[in-house]
Amino acid sequence: MQTRGGHYLDGALMAHLEHVGQPETVLVYSGSHEVFQRHQGSLAHIGGATYLGPAPGTAALYDVAMLNFAWATLIGFLQTSALLGTAQVQDTTVAPC
Repeated sequence: MQTRGGHYLDGALMAHLEHVGQPETVLVYSGSHEVFQRHQGSLAHIGGATYLGPAPGTAALYDVAMLNFAWATLIGFLQTSALLGTAQVQDTTVAPC
């Protein structure tokens, strides 16, 4: 793309859509740093804009990695609950309030 004068900036929303527009909403971007800097003010209206580097796939990779972390946490709790259930221990003993 750059050989033809184009620039690419990729982004990923790290929140639910209803949070878009709030400053604490996390959005990550990767790709052209020049494009990120040029549009950083506009991107800030969507949420907190974090630049992750020049590789265009980094934002998508970060998104998938954080989703993996969330799902792994949920699956870990469900496994813990199942293990405790074998001894008739309520999972509420390890669940946050």
